[in-house]
Amino acid sequence: MNKYGKTLNLKNVKADIIDTDPFSSYFVVSELPNILTSGKNGFSINGSNLLKVGSEVYIEILDVNGSNIYVEVAKNSSKVSYKEGSSIVYSIQIYADTPVGVGIIYLVGTDTYGKLVKWKKNIEINPSIQNKSKVRFYNKPSIQVTPFINVTSETDVIETNINGTFKGIPVKPMAGYPISYIDQVREEYEYIIDVTSGGSLTSDMVGRTITLNGNDYIIQEVINSSKLKIAYPITKNGKISSDSGDLSIDYYPYNNPTTISSNAFKKIGTAEILFRNIETFTGKIYRYKIYRSSINAPYDSECISTGIFYAPEHIYDSETPYRHQSVLGKILNSTFLNQHWFVSNPSTGLLHSPDKMIDSFETDGFENSTRKSDYIIVKSGVSGSVDYVPYNDVTYMDRSSNVYNSNFIKLYKNIEYIFSANVIKTSNTSDTSGIEFYLKSSFSNAMNNKICDSTGLKLFELSDNKTGTIHYGKVNGSFILEEDCYGTLVIYPYKSNYVLSNISIKPYTDYSYGPDIFSIRVPFDVRAKNEGNKITCELLDVDNKLVIGELSTIQYFDPYGVTYPFNVIKDNEELILNLATIEMEVAALSSSLYNTSQSLISLSSEFYSTSESFESRFMQLSASVSHISGSTVSGSSAIATTTTLGSISVGNGLKINVTGSLSLDYAAITWGGV
Repeated sequence: MNKYGKTLNLKNVKADIIDTDPFSSYFVVSELPNILTSGKNGFSINGSNLLKVGSEVYIEILDVNGSNIYVEVAKNSSKVSYKEGSSIVYSIQIYADTPVGVGIIYLVGTDTYGKLVKWKKNIEINPSIQNKSKVRFYNKPSIQVTPFINVTSETDVIETNINGTFKGIPVKPMAGYPISYIDQVREEYEYIIDVTSGGSLTSDMVGRTITLNGNDYIIQEVINSSKLKIAYPITKNGKISSDSGDLSIDYYPYNNPTTISSNAFKKIGTAEILFRNIETFTGKIYRYKIYRSSINAPYDSECISTGIFYAPEHIYDSETPYRHQSVLGKILNSTFLNQHWFVSNPSTGLLHSPDKMIDSFETDGFENSTRKSDYIIVKSGVSGSVDYVPYNDVTYMDRSSNVYNSNFIKLYKNIEYIFSANVIKTSNTSDTSGIEFYLKSSFSNAMNNKICDSTGLKLFELSDNKTGTIHYGKVNGSFILEEDCYGTLVIYPYKSNYVLSNISIKPYTDYSYGPDIFSIRVPFDVRAKNEGNKITCELLDVDNKLVIGELSTIQYFDPYGVTYPFNVIKDNEELILNLATIEMEVAALSSSLYNTSQSLISLSSEFYSTSESFESRFMQLSASVSHISGSTVSGSSAIATTTTLGSISVGNGLKINVTGSLSLDYAAITWGGV
């Protein structure tokens, strides 16, 4: 959140000496930019022999309106001012909403004769310009690499077209306003298109082109299923116009399950790379590059990912094979809603409500709930369970388990996070009604003094006695954890019903302010099982200049070789599971799965004792197959269900039929999964 400087009134201080040197003969100012830009601007004070040894230096910077700008001095681990050579380094923080104009910087200190000396300088402030200050970090950055195996889908999406009619609604500026009067750099447009016929709008359309009466415009935002905003207003004869007529939109509807054809699922190697301690004291890191090299061929390095740092979403399902459906706070459709959001009371419910807000759900029946009597919980998988399951290290690694589903949100200590959501309330009572949002976690030591009984950490609360339909817009609150923790989001509405969309937890950031922490998952082609790789990351500034070039670690990937090759069982093919063969290595699964006459599954004695029952293993197989493919599996042992299957001893064969598309490899049939 924005920080503000202390009022010292240095402009009114009567000094004995006015230092008129542009860089100050007394304070010796260096690195001060000509323009203070958005972000953390660095400058240094070295001091000269004209200044008294040990003199306190007072600093005050005012913007064009006379408001104080936050200035921070760098300090080392002993809380002593950090120096580069003999200079003390300072950070001037400019935010996106800092006004453009000419500000003033004041310095006041004491000379060798005990006289008060003052230096001031006018300085331009423009937060619309990218920050190019020298990059300095509070702490030494580091990386942590975790190998994963992800299921992904090969998805075909059918391009769709909407043709209909529209009515233009100019909001800001109003209709008739000359377009030439608008400052296109500093002023924002708000022009709404009301789709009066032709079809429903979805968030897939954002960034796509909409053709209105033969002219093309860019869709900036989708408000609900019938209204959107365009990036530039409709004009006629040089003025804003409330036009109407015909429209056309071409787009790819990823959010509509009926337009998606998933013809195969497969497992791919993935590296989750976590950047820690990347908060800067001055300047900004803008871009990263990630390289890999095998420890067997260390000089054979390749770049596997490059991108721009941003604030990552944490209400995020990293395990779904459908990457476009991974942000769980955007409610894309009814199927998506029912898979991830659950209510504790069967008398209440959730309804997909794009007519109210795009990508939203509406609560139903909570007008009868009292405070904290009924709740809504989000989970990463299709668990069907409303209960929160406490975290434990062992079960969490099974990404299909209820432990993982209840703790899929991972947050880190000493990071400022922002919780936000778009909220509409519908209330028929004058009694106080409200909605509360909690981070539920079994890591109680991570919670600070905001913790409320056993519910968790309160992130945000709305309560009032307003009736009717109240549009709160986007609400938000910040929080910091004292330890890393795993958990999920729990929502308690009471005495009213609510429409919620864009429910989010992200690290705090602003224009030209990078995140304090960042993670990304990168596809990682595995060339040999248990392959060791050196992962090296580079950090670059806005000009693509190298800031840090040797953040590295060694990690091993895919110890059992399950991500290659990729094989698919097609519709109605018979699959024979022969459990008798235990001598073959796991790599034997590279044989074709289409030849149903041969032994397809080989279980290594490294994982299974021949004297053990296979009951729990096949229960896991059933869950894994259903999760991976969504297909129907049936056979003599009712393997499609998760009921008790009975013990299947070594030497028995099991014959099943597959209906649908089944991706099957070693990871799909092991007892623990991946």
